[in-house]
Amino acid sequence: MADRRVTLVAAIASLLPVAVPALDKKVLPPPRRSFASPSGRFELQLRSAQAASDPHVVAEMFRLDTAGRHSLWSQPLPQRLGPALALVSDEGSTLLLDEWVKTPSPYALMVLGPGGETLGTHSMADIAAVSGLPIAELVARARSGPWMSAAPGHTAEPQRVSLQAGGVQLSIDLATARLVRADARP
Repeated sequence: MADRRVTLVAAIASLLPVAVPALDKKVLPPPRRSFASPSGRFELQLRSAQAASDPHVVAEMFRLDTAGRHSLWSQPLPQRLGPALALVSDEGSTLLLDEWVKTPSPYALMVLGPGGETLGTHSMADIAAVSGLPIAELVARARSGPWMSAAPGHTAEPQRVSLQAGGVQLSIDLATARLVRADARP
């Protein structure tokens, strides 16, 4: 009986060197990612260095019209390997969500104005405070990234995005970066 256990343990251990490195592999974002506004008038393009040792990403906003594609601004972003997701409004404001690296971040939400200026940032702790839920519950209910329980989306109000954290509906204003519970809005 003891020989069978030793054999079973040896068999399992022989698989570990093959399996463990695959689990530890970092998945880098694509070298270029694009996010368009609902009308297609604005497009945010993210360019990454494509090396784990260089976590910098550059964002560039374009305005598209009949005359072509025009660069409005370009700047490096603070998120490690860039944001996980971005939403662009038809006014050219941008909401960057989380970091590509799926960990709690001081940049869980970052709002950039039409000129690329940072209007505000919110950490995962800020999201927990506004939602009224502890961080552990946000993590437990997350379906995307460390805290989102549903996909974010544009609303009927052009400068507002709806978010969900731990099942609680939130809203962020892209003109002011103000984050509120949807049921608490005036």
